[in-house]
Amino acid sequence: MPNLFIRFEAENNEIVQTQLLGAYNFENILVALCIGKFFGVSLEDANQAIADYVPGNMRSQIIEKGTNTIILDAYNANPSSMEAAINNLAAMKALKKVAILGDMFELEEEAESEHKKIGELLMSKKFDQVFFCGKLMQAARNTYSAGNFYKTKDLLIEALKKNPISDSTILVKALAWHWP
Repeated sequence: MPNLFIRFEAENNEIVQTQLLGAYNFENILVALCIGKFFGVSLEDANQAIADYVPGNMRSQIIEKGTNTIILDAYNANPSSMEAAINNLAAMKALKKVAILGDMFELEEEAESEHKKIGELLMSKKFDQVFFCGKLMQAARNTYSAGNFYKTKDLLIEALKKNPISDSTILVKALAWHWP
């Protein structure tokens, strides 16, 4: 697996290798270091805590499954986190890139337009496959017609079992599940 994780030079010139991916997490790292500094945590201890942190609970988890690297970021999504995750996958060096995207909830009257924007964003990216899942994602599929649409998670899982993905880096965003 290529190194997907953030690596940075800390204030004390120490190189810190994290287990976090995506440029969007770099700001989170900086905030954590600043808070630690404010509360008197030594830079060495703060760097070690950042290096030791392993994401869990379906939030930016990296899972190796067969020949695939899965970025499991399925806990929840909003338009900015969905965009960041898609941009992160697009920027990665990977043999094949696959996005599996589920509905973004709690958008009320903006739901259709925000899902449509996801389809528009995907039009500017180069993915080998895109899967949309959930009734709200129909708007993204209507905009990005190259994607595969499944109304339910069960239908998506059934399709993936029949046509398994291999040798790919796969983003699973906003679709809480366990890989088949």
